[in-house]
Amino acid sequence: MFKLEKYEEEKMIREIQRFFMEERDEEIGNLASIILIDFISKNLGKFYYNRGVQDSYKFMSDKLTELSEIEKY
Repeated sequence: MFKLEKYEEEKMIREIQRFFMEERDEEIGNLASIILIDFISKNLGKFYYNRGVQDSYKFMSDKLTELSEIEKY
């Protein structure tokens, strides 16, 4: 697993804390936020990563198809 930059982690902590306050009217501390970030990264991040890979593959495949369509014979 990669290490987030300090500013990225701090922003994620603030976003999680804001979410909990707005959606659940619950205050959540830094440690709980970091634990949640770790859980999401380790257990759910792969789904987002794989979707990004699939989307990139489809995009590139479509572009290659377009390129082959302009070939002159």
